[in-house]
Amino acid sequence: MRSYIEKVTGYSPSQVAMLVGRYQESGMLKVTAYCRHRFPEKYTMAEVALLVKIDELYGWLSGPATKRILEREYEIHGHVQFEKIRRISVAQIYNLRHSKRYRVKR
Repeated sequence: MRSYIEKVTGYSPSQVAMLVGRYQESGMLKVTAYCRHRFPEKYTMAEVALLVKIDELYGWLSGPATKRILEREYEIHGHVQFEKIRRISVAQIYNLRHSKRYRVKR
Protein backbone atom coordinates (compact mmCIF):
# COMPACT_ATOMS: atom_id res chain seq x y z
CA MET A 1 0.00 0.00 0.00
CA ARG A 2 2.83 2.39 0.83
CA SER A 3 4.49 1.89 -2.55
CA TYR A 4 1.16 2.68 -4.23
CA ILE A 5 0.83 5.92 -2.24
CA GLU A 6 4.42 6.84 -3.11
CA LYS A 7 3.79 6.23 -6.80
CA VAL A 8 0.46 8.10 -6.96
CA THR A 9 1.43 11.11 -4.81
CA GLY A 10 5.11 11.41 -5.72
CA TYR A 11 6.05 11.53 -2.03
CA SER A 12 9.27 9.93 -0.85
CA PRO A 13 9.16 6.81 1.39
CA SER A 14 10.03 8.89 4.45
CA GLN A 15 7.25 11.39 3.69
CA VAL A 16 4.72 8.57 3.30
CA ALA A 17 5.89 6.98 6.57
CA MET A 18 5.47 10.31 8.36
CA LEU A 19 1.96 10.79 6.96
CA VAL A 20 0.92 7.23 7.81
CA GLY A 21 2.21 7.76 11.36
CA ARG A 22 0.20 10.96 11.68
CA TYR A 23 -2.91 9.21 10.41
CA GLN A 24 -2.48 6.36 12.88
CA GLU A 25 -2.13 8.83 15.78
CA SER A 26 -5.06 11.13 15.07
CA GLY A 27 -7.22 9.25 12.57
CA MET A 28 -7.13 12.13 10.08
CA LEU A 29 -4.73 14.21 8.02
CA LYS A 30 -4.94 17.97 7.86
CA VAL A 31 -3.88 19.82 4.72
CA THR A 32 -1.53 22.63 5.61
CA ALA A 33 -1.58 25.78 3.51
CA TYR A 34 1.60 26.66 1.70
CA CYS A 35 3.19 29.82 3.04
CA ARG A 36 6.00 31.30 0.97
CA HIS A 37 8.82 32.97 2.87
CA ARG A 38 9.09 36.66 2.09
CA PHE A 39 11.65 39.11 3.29
CA PRO A 40 10.20 42.09 5.13
CA GLU A 41 9.77 45.20 3.04
CA LYS A 42 12.54 47.62 3.83
CA TYR A 43 11.00 50.73 2.30
CA THR A 44 7.50 51.95 3.15
CA MET A 45 4.93 53.32 0.72
CA ALA A 46 5.94 56.84 1.79
CA GLU A 47 9.53 56.22 0.71
CA VAL A 48 8.38 54.65 -2.56
CA ALA A 49 6.27 57.77 -3.10
CA LEU A 50 9.40 59.90 -2.59
CA LEU A 51 11.20 57.87 -5.24
CA VAL A 52 8.25 58.33 -7.62
CA LYS A 53 8.28 62.07 -6.93
CA ILE A 54 12.03 62.34 -7.61
CA ASP A 55 11.68 60.28 -10.80
CA GLU A 56 8.86 62.49 -12.07
CA LEU A 57 10.72 65.70 -11.24
CA TYR A 58 14.03 64.66 -12.80
CA GLY A 59 12.77 62.46 -15.62
CA TRP A 60 13.69 58.89 -14.63
CA LEU A 61 17.45 59.23 -14.48
CA SER A 62 19.81 56.31 -14.12
CA GLY A 63 20.03 54.49 -10.81
CA PRO A 64 23.33 56.07 -9.69
CA ALA A 65 22.11 59.58 -10.54
CA THR A 66 18.84 59.01 -8.68
CA LYS A 67 20.74 57.67 -5.66
CA ARG A 68 22.90 60.81 -5.60
CA ILE A 69 19.80 63.03 -5.73
CA LEU A 70 18.26 61.13 -2.80
CA GLU A 71 21.47 61.55 -0.81
CA ARG A 72 21.64 65.29 -1.56
CA GLU A 73 18.01 65.83 -0.57
CA TYR A 74 18.90 64.74 2.95
CA GLU A 75 22.51 65.87 3.35
CA ILE A 76 22.45 69.27 1.63
CA HIS A 77 18.79 70.33 1.68
CA GLY A 78 18.02 68.75 5.07
CA HIS A 79 14.75 67.05 4.11
CA VAL A 80 14.22 64.61 6.97
CA GLN A 81 11.82 62.34 5.04
CA PHE A 82 14.78 61.24 2.86
CA GLU A 83 16.79 59.94 5.83
CA LYS A 84 16.04 56.24 5.31
CA ILE A 85 15.80 56.14 1.51
CA ARG A 86 19.10 57.98 1.01
CA ARG A 87 20.91 54.72 1.86
CA ILE A 88 19.14 52.76 -0.90
CA SER A 89 21.32 50.78 -3.29
CA VAL A 90 21.23 51.32 -7.04
CA ALA A 91 19.95 47.78 -7.57
CA GLN A 92 17.13 48.38 -5.10
CA ILE A 93 16.11 51.53 -7.00
CA TYR A 94 15.67 49.44 -10.14
CA ASN A 95 13.82 46.75 -8.15
CA LEU A 96 11.44 49.32 -6.69
CA ARG A 97 10.82 50.85 -10.11
CA HIS A 98 9.61 47.45 -11.32
CA SER A 99 7.50 46.76 -8.24
CA LYS A 100 3.74 46.91 -8.02
CA ARG A 101 3.95 49.47 -5.19
CA TYR A 102 5.89 51.84 -7.46
CA ARG A 103 3.43 51.45 -10.35
CA VAL A 104 0.48 52.12 -8.03
CA LYS A 105 2.03 55.37 -6.82
CA ARG A 106 3.01 56.40 -10.33
